[in-house]
Amino acid sequence: MKIKQYVLGSVQTNCFVVYNDQNQAAIIDPGANGAQIVEAVQKDGKEITMVLLTHGHFDHIGGVHEIQEKTNCKVYIHEQDQELLQDPSKNLSKLFQQVISKNFTSAEADVLLKDGDTIPFGEITFHVMHTPGHSRGSCMYLTDGVIFSGDTIFKREIGRNDTYGGDPVAQQKSLQRIAAIPGDSIICTGHGENTTLEEEKKYNPYFPR
Repeated sequence: MKIKQYVLGSVQTNCFVVYNDQNQAAIIDPGANGAQIVEAVQKDGKEITMVLLTHGHFDHIGGVHEIQEKTNCKVYIHEQDQELLQDPSKNLSKLFQQVISKNFTSAEADVLLKDGDTIPFGEITFHVMHTPGHSRGSCMYLTDGVIFSGDTIFKREIGRNDTYGGDPVAQQKSLQRIAAIPGDSIICTGHGENTTLEEEKKYNPYFPR
């Protein structure tokens, strides 16, 4: 598994491109610049087969429409965040219109996910962990010692819970589940520096003690 990271859009969202051994690419949270992502992947000689969304906020889905136009990929999102894909108020694009460089374009989901689902991707399998709190349908993708956390976890921080679908009680339950994940993993976060599960268990003040 090879991972490339791009920082995209007006609020500096981390987008991750995962390559498998079959020259395929999975794009995680293309928050903006969809056409540029497609171009970069094609320059690497790979084919985009899927887009995995950790949740439906504008800064994580803004590039999806262009990727859908240019490829035959499938778009995955948790079923409880599907409504955010086409609702400017719920996905916050209306609230942040002044910082978005161009008009927001809604996206379509092909596959609606539930907690515990698995997504095969060549020799890689993504495991879906539903982690509500930041939004109703926030989820993480776990695979091969790597966790793509979206806005569920940042380095020594967590995502806000005061916008549509946010729930501080659900968020604490999600953190309890995450704290129970055995071993260590790299955490590829939605914003800012990446971290590790072990570090967050020790130093993240929001984790259960």
